[in-house]
Amino acid sequence: MTAPEDYCFMSSTGCAHARNRKALTLDRAGPARDRRKGIRHAGYRIELVSEPGDPVGTDRLEITADGMELELLPTKGLSVGEVSFEGVPLFWDPPRATLPDPDTLDLMAPMLIGGEEIVGFRFVEAFLGGLEMMGLRNWGMPMQDTATGALLPIHGEVANIPIRKLRIIASDAGIEINGSFLARYGKGGGRAPWHRRGTPVFEVTKRVIVKRGRPRITVLDHIANVSPRTETPDWGYHMQLRPRPGARFLVPSREARERAGKKLPINHDRWDPAKKKATRVERGIVHRGLRRTRAALEGEPGTRCLLLYPDGSGIGVTVPPCPYFLSWFSCGGKGSTEFMLPGPKRQARIMKRDWNGVGPEIGSSALDHDGDVDPRVKTPTLKPGETMAIRLAIERLDAKPAARLARSILQFNQKR
Repeated sequence: MTAPEDYCFMSSTGCAHARNRKALTLDRAGPARDRRKGIRHAGYRIELVSEPGDPVGTDRLEITADGMELELLPTKGLSVGEVSFEGVPLFWDPPRATLPDPDTLDLMAPMLIGGEEIVGFRFVEAFLGGLEMMGLRNWGMPMQDTATGALLPIHGEVANIPIRKLRIIASDAGIEINGSFLARYGKGGGRAPWHRRGTPVFEVTKRVIVKRGRPRITVLDHIANVSPRTETPDWGYHMQLRPRPGARFLVPSREARERAGKKLPINHDRWDPAKKKATRVERGIVHRGLRRTRAALEGEPGTRCLLLYPDGSGIGVTVPPCPYFLSWFSCGGKGSTEFMLPGPKRQARIMKRDWNGVGPEIGSSALDHDGDVDPRVKTPTLKPGETMAIRLAIERLDAKPAARLARSILQFNQKR
């Protein structure tokens, strides 16, 4: 069995070294023709990549082995990009292909939404991960900070804070990628980028784990209160799975209702492509009373959901106990003018491809700040120095395990 080896990646300079071992060099991404440079260990190929159009200084970490392709986005808070097992993708094909520049991104800059200039929605410009952490002052829709009166942008800032140092452990047992960043608040001074200004309040440590021979990715995040005051992190996650026409996203819950208060559609769990390609359509279903499986997440409790494809295969999703759970469905919109970036001479369209995605959107508070949460699940408050953990898992399922999971979910839901 190959012994684990630790690689310390500095994504700002593109170098890598094996700690206490011989030095290794990981070339920064160059032109497309020579971008396939990296290092190998324990059967894994690990490389930093820059796709055409990505700003200078942004990185994608790509890891391949045994039919697995894993893309992580270090300069986007180590968000998970695309993941595939044996050629089966787990996450969506995002409407924008290029990474944002974390140093110049302004989450409070105005955006044209339906032709109206609105602030607080610039997160949409940078949303291309398959799994992104959100928060930590506000994970939901834009809202005013009760303490300062300032407007907090949609989905917060942590999905766009860069991680410049990664620790990667690769062995015959699997691979693990670790990194951390500070979430700072307050204006701060100087000319440093926004994510380096203000006072540190939370330290977020992220771990992405893939075990050898298992088509499953586990994300384990820790949020530590590094401030001198008691804090309640307002955390959230958005997961955009790869849909197929007729797929169903099944959630075991005692209660399900349409987010906007409309009557629950008969096929509320079904994803279909947009009838009018140029128009983006979205739908959200709020769930309460989720079934909790005792050891679903590496021995921890969680709720197992399923994106069931028409051919019988599927994608299993396991989330931790959470006060808010929304099933998200979206489709269409390629080339639409719904979301645009304002400019003096021309307006840039954000929707380069259809916004085709389906999956859970979870958080510690209500997305719409209307108190619509499950009262049985509490949000932890952290004293100075305290830490909380959040674990999620996504896996590709063949027809037999997908069928078993689907049956158990549908049987549970019959009692609604």
